[in-house]
Amino acid sequence: MKAGKLIYTEDVAAPGTVLVTRQSKLTGKHNSMVVPLPREAFEDGLAAWATGALIQDAFPTLNANQREFVLTGTTPEEWDAAFGEDAA
Repeated sequence: MKAGKLIYTEDVAAPGTVLVTRQSKLTGKHNSMVVPLPREAFEDGLAAWATGALIQDAFPTLNANQREFVLTGTTPEEWDAAFGEDAA
């Protein structure tokens, strides 16, 4: 499934999770991350976010790194390299 430039699919290796792939807004690299939500819950979050919900409200069970990845495709490692470990 594709939502804008965000691509996701159920992660068959880890049931109840979604594999999200997105191009990093910092590096341009295509990154992937496993998000601990079933596909339906992830899609509900995407729909809420698309209609104006804040990312933390649309995905309340995701941590800050996971939400940043959904927003920008930026991995924690890229964030640390760009802004330092204490910037998060």
